[in-house]
Amino acid sequence: MAGADWIDDITVQTTKQLTTTGGTVWNAARRCAGYLEHEATIIGLDRPGVRVLELGAGCGLLGLLVARNTPAAHLPHMASVTTCACSDLVYNSAGVMGFPRVLAALTQPPNSTTEQQQPQQQQQQQQQTVMYYAHTKHRFDAMDVDLFEQLQRLGLCVAEVVEAGQELPPASPPPFSSLYPEMRCAVFRISRPAAAGDEDAA
Repeated sequence: MAGADWIDDITVQTTKQLTTTGGTVWNAARRCAGYLEHEATIIGLDRPGVRVLELGAGCGLLGLLVARNTPAAHLPHMASVTTCACSDLVYNSAGVMGFPRVLAALTQPPNSTTEQQQPQQQQQQQQQTVMYYAHTKHRFDAMDVDLFEQLQRLGLCVAEVVEAGQELPPASPPPFSSLYPEMRCAVFRISRPAAAGDEDAA
């Protein structure tokens, strides 16, 4: 069930023309924000103490909307993230190789907890970090192929997700099979495989 509509009163303005990718609010950022808004309760964004990190914030619209509308969430230390969000971070070879490695590190489960830690701290550490990544398909076909191969090679589970009650759109054509393929913004849930007997941890 969807929660309350988010307040969208944030305006991003620049004082001069920016030529970098971080100087533009991309459609994928709004697509990811729309998914998080609709699924906030289901994925736990309104859970007290949830720790949300936006990667590659650029103009920061996505992170600002999350902060504006989920007062229970707060900025985490890198070692205690429970939810990550980002959009269209792969546009060169460095991103193809580096981005999956960052996700693999962020979703790596903690090794252990100490006796001195409070139960709440232990519970936060045991929660699996999940990434919601909005990606414009067919923007760079060659990079798309390498990106998803790299995510799979690192042992990460990748699945396209849509809002509850909606059906997944038809599968996109294979890379390089169309001269002008539709560049559709898709939201992917990226996580580690659930451990045996712990399927509900995600």
